Amino acid sequence: TSFTIDAPEPGIVVLTEVNIPGDVHVEIDGEQGEVLQVNHAFRGVKIEKPGVHRISFEYRPRLWRTSLLLGFSGVILLIGIVLVNLRQANHMTHNS
Repeated sequence: TSFTIDAPEPGIVVLTEVNIPGDVHVEIDGEQGEVLQVNHAFRGVKIEKPGVHRISFEYRPRLWRTSLLLGFSGVILLIGIVLVNLRQANHMTHNS
């Protein structure tokens, strides 16, 4: 979720989406920020100074990269198995 806000003074911007500590990340004006848990459920970010700010919350699970690596490895393994089976089938038809 990304948005621009014109803050009249310093404060906290609250996004009424469920906060998942460790899995939600925030950037404010292109720099990494700290996600605050607001009212036991929502996510927020502290605005240090007034002005126009670009805020971007991103959901990225802790094991995201590990999951991608395992998925990619599974696809490579599957392709390898298919290629070996095709090669064996081709070899058997030429020997018959």
